[in-house]
Amino acid sequence: GNPANLQSALVGDIRLLQQQNSPTPWHQLASKYCLSIDTLQSIYNQAEVEAQRRQQQSALVTKTAERYFDSAIGQYDWEAIASELDIPLIECLDYSCALTIQPRSLIETFGGWSRTDMEKLKHFITTNYTDDSTIDWKLAGIYMNVDALECQHVVQGTFHGPINKVGYRLICELRDSNMIWKDIYQHFMQYRSVNSLTSRYYRFKAKPNGNTTKGLTTAWTDDERNRMKILIERHMESTTRLELVSILRRELPARPLCDIGIFSCRYVYELKAGRMHTGQMIRLRELVAEYGEDWGRIGEALGVLPSSAQYNWVKYGGKVGGNSGWTLNEACSIRNLIDSGVNPKAGQVLGVGSLQLCQGNMPDAESS
Repeated sequence: GNPANLQSALVGDIRLLQQQNSPTPWHQLASKYCLSIDTLQSIYNQAEVEAQRRQQQSALVTKTAERYFDSAIGQYDWEAIASELDIPLIECLDYSCALTIQPRSLIETFGGWSRTDMEKLKHFITTNYTDDSTIDWKLAGIYMNVDALECQHVVQGTFHGPINKVGYRLICELRDSNMIWKDIYQHFMQYRSVNSLTSRYYRFKAKPNGNTTKGLTTAWTDDERNRMKILIERHMESTTRLELVSILRRELPARPLCDIGIFSCRYVYELKAGRMHTGQMIRLRELVAEYGEDWGRIGEALGVLPSSAQYNWVKYGGKVGGNSGWTLNEACSIRNLIDSGVNPKAGQVLGVGSLQLCQGNMPDAESS
């Protein structure tokens, strides 16, 4: 058989007997392996010499590695260690079994695998292994000072774990510094994509005890809300969303950026797309009849943004409760549109919504 396998099996048998304080039965071993006693003793002696050599090398590598450990990133500089000892990198890692520092988890300790970590590990693998089937994940883990299984999952794209508190806090800090998701992902390369990362972030944030970052759960005061609303109403039509958030952040610098972003998005939507109540809609119809589509004057008269007045007229103009308020000419025009079977969007020509809406309100139109 294979000499290496023969040596391994023989040494295993002898050491088992030594543990049992039994004398070595060389005659039985010679019969088992079909070799002479002299040959078996020679094989065993070679194995013992190799074991002592490995023990000495392991002690040397361990002692040298202590000088090359960077506590800031929790990693050894294995290239420098191998260079100083003048031995191949893989062999150097193989001798490092006596290291006292336990492998860490980049995910648990730092929240995730950065692009730098990923590139370092992938370079190690492509330089030292021909294909995935030959990778020794134990040595890869020692090289990164990370659990071998975590290395394997991350490189093979099979890591499906959730974000933890460390990762969540890091994401919040990066978002507060105006970093976009594409750049944030560079710190969490264990996930397959940006979408995979963001979905885990929002799932963690939605947990009852997930939102633990200081400041994120502090309620808005009435003064803060009023100041925010005034600024949003003043600038939303003349700035982009990011510029608006920057203006708001300067006004309330103590507030986390994500809080300000969420508040501004909701209030802008409320101003632009919020539906008016029936009284406002009736007044809106009167103003449209008076001013036409001068949304600036109409918005000022209603005390709303011009875009809100226009949005409500186009979308809800025909949904005023009770009598529709349509004139006879409008009712006739709508009836003609319905009879002609024109495209439903044509109903918006009158500012009363879709053709289906017109058709559904025909009873009101006929009584107008």
